[in-house]
Amino acid sequence: LRRALADAAAEVSGVDRVRVRLRGRWRPRVSVRAWTRYRNPAGGADLVRQAVRARLDGFDLMRDRRVVVRLRWRDE
Repeated sequence: LRRALADAAAEVSGVDRVRVRLRGRWRPRVSVRAWTRYRNPAGGADLVRQAVRARLDGFDLMRDRRVVVRLRWRDE
C-alpha cells in the first residue's frame, strides 16, 4: 500500500522524491512527505493529496484514512 501511494504521489508534476508512512491505529492516516525542485509550489500539496486520495479510493479499504501532505522544496 505504501509503495502504491508513493507511486501515485511521484506521478505529480514536479515531485522528485516521496516518502509515505501509514500511521494511527484508531484514527488511521497516510502521512506523505514530498520534495519538489520548485521554490514556490503553489497548489502542489493539493495535487499530491488528490493523487494519493484517488489511488487510496481505488483500494476500497474498510476504514477511511486521512491524507496529510508536507511538501518541501529541495535546495540544490
